[in-house]
Amino acid sequence: MKKNKQYVFMFLVVLSLTLVAFYGIVHAEFILLSPKGLQLVLLSEGIVFVGGTFIIAPGLVKSEENFVGRFLILTTVQMLAVLSIILALVYLKYPQAKAIGFQLLFVFLFLMSVQSFLLVKLKNKKIIEEDLD
Repeated sequence: MKKNKQYVFMFLVVLSLTLVAFYGIVHAEFILLSPKGLQLVLLSEGIVFVGGTFIIAPGLVKSEENFVGRFLILTTVQMLAVLSIILALVYLKYPQAKAIGFQLLFVFLFLMSVQSFLLVKLKNKKIIEEDLD
């Protein structure tokens, strides 16, 4: 299996499990969030990270310079997207904007860490396999 397809599969599984777990935590009332706030967090995180796979996946099978450029673009676009959503919530004086913002950042940082780990692991695996040949 190619590295880009392997990454897309692994990350989409992690993304799905993370969003389902977050949904369960909110419904178990460990985190108090309104249903609309929960929908906003789940939808925005899903869109940001699924959209990010279209940016980075082609870079996994290309040169290191291409991968690094795509990785920098990916992290910048994702961070700006999440921070823009939070800014819009605050500007529009959305109810529970502070709670929704914190939850967006928490889930975003977790998913960004997992995404970076998977990308670096897959890219290093490719380099190691090439060295062995």
